[in-house]
Amino acid sequence: MSSFLTTVNQRTRNQFRPRAPGKGGATSYQLRQYAEATLGGGSLRKVVKLPEGEDENEWLAVNMVDFYNQINLLYGAITEFCSPQSCPEMKATDEFEYLWQDNENFKRPTKMPAPAYIEQLMTWVQSNIDNEAVLPSRIGVPFPKSFPSLVRQIFKRMYRVYAHIYCHHYPVIRELGLEPHLNTSFKQYVLFIDEHNLASGKDFWGPLGDLVDSMLRTQGSRHSRSASIYSNPTVTMFSRQAVLRTARAAAPQRAIVGQTRTFAAPASSEKVKAPIALFGLDGTYATALYTAAVKTSSLEPTAKGITALNNLIQKDSKLVSILETPTLSPADKSAIVAELQKNAGASGETVKNFLATLAENNRLGLLPGVCSKFAELISAARGEVEMIVTSAQPLDNKTLNRLESAVSKSSYVGTGKKLTVKNTVNPEIIGGLVVEVGDRTIDLSVSSKLAKMNKLLTDTL
Repeated sequence: MSSFLTTVNQRTRNQFRPRAPGKGGATSYQLRQYAEATLGGGSLRKVVKLPEGEDENEWLAVNMVDFYNQINLLYGAITEFCSPQSCPEMKATDEFEYLWQDNENFKRPTKMPAPAYIEQLMTWVQSNIDNEAVLPSRIGVPFPKSFPSLVRQIFKRMYRVYAHIYCHHYPVIRELGLEPHLNTSFKQYVLFIDEHNLASGKDFWGPLGDLVDSMLRTQGSRHSRSASIYSNPTVTMFSRQAVLRTARAAAPQRAIVGQTRTFAAPASSEKVKAPIALFGLDGTYATALYTAAVKTSSLEPTAKGITALNNLIQKDSKLVSILETPTLSPADKSAIVAELQKNAGASGETVKNFLATLAENNRLGLLPGVCSKFAELISAARGEVEMIVTSAQPLDNKTLNRLESAVSKSSYVGTGKKLTVKNTVNPEIIGGLVVEVGDRTIDLSVSSKLAKMNKLLTDTL
């Protein structure tokens, strides 16, 4: 399972902390108010319909994996705000608590915190995606007769992640600017289920029933074919083309005779665990890029390409403004991606596909953050520990080497780790040093000593 589902936050800088929602989370009326403001007017009916000549089971399989990837990324963006302490139960509203049950480890309905439940759920879905008996990769091999029933069960369970996010983490989603993507993703999810009759039972939608009714009224029921003008395919957060492109880059190559089906999620037979957990949307993309690079044995060229892009971004402040422009046309994006690929050098298909995915998802503005966090992943994978030495004036190499030698032998650096040293200058510390190693800080600055003396004098007086 991807490392987005860990809840340990290894960053030390200040982060947004939302106000805790009231008991039971947001009401359905509030959710409808929140969501309807960003749902947009374009119809998604056409994109969820079975294409002419397409096998229905193939269509269900591709979309099931597509939604799995969407939910994985959306939840990955807010995992630091969903912990066993903040979400001790897997709930939507108080009336809807979800217990986990499977045929292996939890044969009886089991209560567990939301992060644990979601990890069990996503692992279970991935195991079904990877199961050749469930999703055969060979074209011509039929799907099992039980496949439609399993798809209904998977869609029902994945819906619970949407319900939990809406009821307990919507303020975070709004603060991160992700509500248009969550709402569009969920709207497409609802319409797909309605179009293909996947909802089982009148209580299927439960806590989000009012919101779902509103969506279906806006788009028309599946029996009404008039409301089927899908004017802008790029409004979906993760387009199927982009997901398939990323999957092709990430999936391990196997020699198989005959044609094969290609589903959107990479097989987990070669499970890749990121060396550290990263959070935020840029962290999610960085982790996905790292995973793809490892699976395609292209980590080193990918790292070189991302480093080159990061250097370019650091040198050209105007580039950041261009990347963050929300009104880029498809032609603009293509030109930008082509130019970025040139600067990335011979970094291979992984970086090329990654840049194309960012462009298609309107996420080019995340590139600076992704480059920075990808560098953290590479550093951790190489066993490197960064030491940042802040001084009032630049330090000479002799002093830095002495510091490196002393710290590398201490408990601050683990066995087998390589220490890298970076010197930054901050005249405000007046004198002395501030040494940061990993998540530890040693403040030996003059300004810190003066502050302590001032506090001591103030407290005494």
